[in-house]
Amino acid sequence: MGKFDPIYDDYMKRRKAVLGMGGEKALAKRKDKGQTNRERIDMLLDPGTFAEVGTFMRHRQHEFGMADKLIAAEGVVAGTGKIEGRQVVVVSEDFTAMAGTFGEYHGKKFVWACDFAKEKGWPFIGINDSGGARLQEGMDTLESYGWTFRSQILASGIVPQIALLLGPCLGGQAYHPVMNDFLIQSKPTGFMGIAGPALYGDSRTCLCQNPNR
Repeated sequence: MGKFDPIYDDYMKRRKAVLGMGGEKALAKRKDKGQTNRERIDMLLDPGTFAEVGTFMRHRQHEFGMADKLIAAEGVVAGTGKIEGRQVVVVSEDFTAMAGTFGEYHGKKFVWACDFAKEKGWPFIGINDSGGARLQEGMDTLESYGWTFRSQILASGIVPQIALLLGPCLGGQAYHPVMNDFLIQSKPTGFMGIAGPALYGDSRTCLCQNPNR
């Protein structure tokens, strides 16, 4: 064995875990409803042109049982590729990985993609399929939303920003698609909402108890 074999074996093990996304059960369930996020990228881009960025990025949350939890690619795949020979930047959320929830580093991948697209003058394409904010990360998640919105605003008018709504897009996730130049929604599977019924019910109760809020 060469001296680099353990390093290579560790790399391949970690890569396999990431490419396995949310695991066999989650993938099987997702495929019953449509494509996975990586399949969508393969269908969208010219074959062999996708270069992924941030494959092994991981969250830094240790509370709420998150310390040892692997969320493959932080629930979103980001990178560059070509569509009919033209360079684009693309991010695609993975619903199989903790419902594609938007955490701090999930957001940082969006920020990188949008900033890089602006710097290069390439179109930015976001494929949305997410259950919303990752509440376990609290204010770190909310701060990351702020970074994302700022990047979108700064890129506005410089590069086309295109959102593909192919699954749920809930909570804070509903804001950044509508800030894009174009929003393309799948009629069978794509839907958007600021909050779910349970949260809406709680909010309505609070408003009834305190009408001045």
